[in-house]
This record gives sequence, C-alpha cells and structure tokens, in this order.
Amino acid sequence: MGISSKSALAICSAIGLAFTTVACSDSEQPQAKPADVAVPGVKVELQSRGASPQEPIAWFSQEGSQEVTYHATQGFAQHTVGAAKDDDATASATDASETAKEDEQPDVDELDYDEVTMNLPLSAEVTTDGKGRQTNVTVGEPTGTNDERNEDIATAEGFKMTTEQEVDGRATSRSYTAPDEASATARASVESALNQMNDFPLIFPTEPVGVGAKWTVSNRVDGDISMTQKVTYSLLEREGQTVSLKVEVSRSPAVATLAQTDLKVLDVKTESSGQIALDLNKVLPTRGHINVETKVTYGQDDSPVRVVQTSTSKSKWSPEK
Repeated sequence: MGISSKSALAICSAIGLAFTTVACSDSEQPQAKPADVAVPGVKVELQSRGASPQEPIAWFSQEGSQEVTYHATQGFAQHTVGAAKDDDATASATDASETAKEDEQPDVDELDYDEVTMNLPLSAEVTTDGKGRQTNVTVGEPTGTNDERNEDIATAEGFKMTTEQEVDGRATSRSYTAPDEASATARASVESALNQMNDFPLIFPTEPVGVGAKWTVSNRVDGDISMTQKVTYSLLEREGQTVSLKVEVSRSPAVATLAQTDLKVLDVKTESSGQIALDLNKVLPTRGHINVETKVTYGQDDSPVRVVQTSTSKSKWSPEK
C-alpha cells in the first residue's frame, strides 16, 4: 500500500486532551501574556425564517459574572479490517505474491476506543460598545477523568480567553492567556478543551426569524484530524432574551488521505445530537449539550483493506451549583 510509517496522528488523537502522562504538545513553558489564536472563517446561511412573529436574534450584554461548568469529552478509536490473517501463512508463495497488494496489513496503530473528559469551571463577563462585544472567560481549577493528570492540569487555574465579536456572534479576534504557573501540558489541555467549545460558533442570521427557523454555520475544525463542519441550528423557543436551539452537526475530513499513508477517504458518517439554552445577555450557553461522532473509512479501490477511525466530541454546559 505504499505506507512508509505508523501514523503519529492516531497516537495524538487517542491522547485527546493530553489527559495522559504523555502530551502531544512540545510547546515551551507558557508566559502570562496574551497569545492570539486563529479564528476560522465561517459561512452563515438561513434555511428557513420560521413562524411569525419574527425578529432578529442578537447578543447583548449585562453586568455581572456568569458561572458555568463546561465538560469537554474527546474519544478516539482506529482499527484495520479486511487485512490478511496470521493463520493465512500457509498460503503458497505464489498466491501470497499475487495477493500481497490487496491483503497487505497497513502499518497504522490499532487503538481501542477510549475517551477522556475535562471539567472546566468557567466565569464569564461581557462588555459592549453598542457595535460589538468583548467577552472574557476565566477558567477555575480544571479536573478530569484521568486522576494522574489532575495535579498537573490544576496549574492552569486562572487561564483566560478573550474574544472580540460582532453582535451576531461572529468572532473577529481571540486570545489566550496562561498563568505563569501553568505547565505546558496543562496549558495544552485547557486550550484543547476551549478550542472544542469554540468549534461550535454561536452565530445568528441577520434576518428576522421566528420559532422553527433553521440556519447553518459552516467552518473548519482544526484538531488532530482537520475537519470541515456544518452546524445546523433550529430555533425551538424564544422568550425575551432566552433562546433554545436544537443543534445538528455534520463533519468530513478536510484532506483526501490518511496522514502518512496513501489511503484515501472512502466513506464518512456523522451522528450528532444537541440542544442548548442561551441567555443573550450572557457569554456561554446556560445549559445543554452537543455530541458528535464521526466515522471515517480509508482505503484503496483495488484493496479490501480498510482503516476505520471513530472520533467523538461531547460538549456539555451546566450551571455552577
């Protein structure tokens, strides 16, 4: 199959939020100064205006702090199917030669499904000049499902995220500030969790809409596996500044082949579920969840061998008790 080496991509994906004793990041020790991060471009398309009455949805601001806990879960698995079995070794040398190409075992890691969760207590504030908003989110003491990493990731307490955005929710700039005490792995873990939250831009159409309205937000999700994504929001309910949205997500790889191989994308399937509640005077969802599972099958047309990757992203917001 022309595969030269094992895919390091799969190893980093399995590590997920760096909740293990090894981290994929080789970043230097962070300093307590803002670092600008890329804000992916987005495309917003209104599919349906919904029922009457219709009015624009926009973000506002209100004094005070919003306290929410964000739970970020990442999972990954990678398996090879259709390759020759060890007990086929009795086949003749001639047969083996003829079938070598189609039965070759790809040199990629076999990884059973595993997932890790990080819990971030968040304190969020917002200010506005009437034209746009600046939101500031501060991370409390992080914890996770990997007890061995909790002492380390706790050093990222006080991590800050600042975002400039338009009133429709479109981000124009974003920066991260890690405390001096944060280890490189703690910083990478918190950044990964916040990036996952930012993967779902909460952007509204500029047109007036009513209950039943539906619109899409298309963007790129850059993680261990870069994906193109389309988020479909449906307006379930609105009472004043309180909004309830149904969320559906579809994803597909942004590249045509599996990293470090000549295996191409043959099939992509995404399953998702989600519903979130918003207070338009606040910064973050007040409660809700968005779960996404994407299964990508790689292979070649002239071979029965397939590499199947399953990646999971689960986001949950819950009010601070």
